Amino acid sequence: MILRTEKNQTYWVPIYSINDLSKNLLPLAIFEIFLHVFTGIMTVRCVIVLSRSRLVHFNMSLIICTFWCQWAEAFIGKMIIIQFQYGFLTLNDLNRGYYSWWSFIDSNILKVTNLQSLTIIYIYSLLQWHYIYTMLIGIGGVMVERGFATFYINDYEKRSRLHIPLFVIIVTHMISMPLSWFSTYTEINLVCSFTILFTTMIIMFLLYCVVLRSNIRLKSMMEKTSNNHLYSLAQKFQVKENLRSLNMIRKFVIIIFFYVVFAGLILLTLILGWTPEIGLSHVFENMITLNPFFLSSALMYCSPTWHNKYWSFLPYRKCCVIPEVENLKLNFDEEANVYFGQLKKAWI
Repeated sequence: MILRTEKNQTYWVPIYSINDLSKNLLPLAIFEIFLHVFTGIMTVRCVIVLSRSRLVHFNMSLIICTFWCQWAEAFIGKMIIIQFQYGFLTLNDLNRGYYSWWSFIDSNILKVTNLQSLTIIYIYSLLQWHYIYTMLIGIGGVMVERGFATFYINDYEKRSRLHIPLFVIIVTHMISMPLSWFSTYTEINLVCSFTILFTTMIIMFLLYCVVLRSNIRLKSMMEKTSNNHLYSLAQKFQVKENLRSLNMIRKFVIIIFFYVVFAGLILLTLILGWTPEIGLSHVFENMITLNPFFLSSALMYCSPTWHNKYWSFLPYRKCCVIPEVENLKLNFDEEANVYFGQLKKAWI
């Protein structure tokens, strides 16, 4: 939504509705707060399971957990803006609702004179834009980490190389922070934001394909060679680990792609006026802030061990538990411990 001050300064705030005049707003607001609290619990569970698991490399877990923890930005922002969304607090003496994502039509621009409220909205805008851009760009960071794992194939598991996840995290924020500032000050328009969105998704897909293809090619070369001393045991283990990690997150990447596309289609229908704004606008807004509600479950579903630990706090969780294959003597955690133990010995 475009806001304009008395000094003719415009701001683009990532919210579709302000001062909703619908009926039964209090129960709806309480329901949204409940969903966000439950999503917070799911996010914490996801981070705990990832941080304690050895199914993936520590660097990969660190990147995912760091970006997942940034949902705190979205939660704080939602608790700020929800008061203005449902008209419990107003930016001005408003007697109408405003519904818009990007429009410089005078009737759709919210004119703000209350500087105290404007400061609150400004903080929300920076937090929300930063969260949106960080999550979009951070997805590719996981692919970059796997690319480093492929490049350092000789000893990636032996050396911690903590500078790799730190590099990915810092670069991501160096990109997302300016983008959030430019978006807030309308330097990035609607077309540019869609371009950034789809370019990011394409780059993420290409990175995944390049890293996957490189490891498949390396594995094929290792299997075809007749010289067993050409590739060390450590290199063979690393290629298998890269492929295993990429296969684990493949479903997650696909779900993210369709999730973003679906949210984009909802926004497009709202902008084009194909559906009523009241109601669907809240669905779109909550798809931004409640994405861990869906994506955490999707990520945990990549591994039965992750999934079962993720839902272990529920009192009635039998419907959520994925049964282990009976003929396996080792569960996934034990298998991972043995796997990494063998991998560590390969470098000795």
